[in-house]
Amino acid sequence: MNLKIYVGNLSYETSEEQFRAYFGQFGNVADIKLIRDFETGRSKGFGFVTYSSDAEVNDALKANGEELDGRKLKVNIAQENTQRARRPGGGSGDRGGRGGDRRGHLVFRRAHFSRILSVRGVLARQLQQQQRQEKRRGRGDFDRARDRRGVLDSFDRGALCAVAPA
Repeated sequence: MNLKIYVGNLSYETSEEQFRAYFGQFGNVADIKLIRDFETGRSKGFGFVTYSSDAEVNDALKANGEELDGRKLKVNIAQENTQRARRPGGGSGDRGGRGGDRRGHLVFRRAHFSRILSVRGVLARQLQQQQRQEKRRGRGDFDRARDRRGVLDSFDRGALCAVAPA
């Protein structure tokens, strides 16, 4: 039988000393682990207790449903965590350029450049629309349209190539 038990539904204010004292009444505690948040240091509300014999584990399992610091405890036999599956493909995880399927990268580049070209197309359509409106209004000068042409030219030179990803 597994000599480690899982204790859940602990109060966040329960200290490690209180945790050890409470489960020490059921037998000799070999090890105790109160799980804490890495950043805040506050208890996550669960922990593990390891006993030295099966009889002590069975006694501690009777604490299921009892109260500690105003919370009803959930006590079970601890199970080995086997659900930590490895990522498919292996590798070191640094996402460096070490070969692999380059089609995905090319699809990304094609999509990125199509967004840039679609932005240029939008600017060009806006310029044409503005020129038609100026013509309809009977204005002979296209000063604003020329200003828009300058925006298009600067876009072509790469000044406006910062496009947000879709």
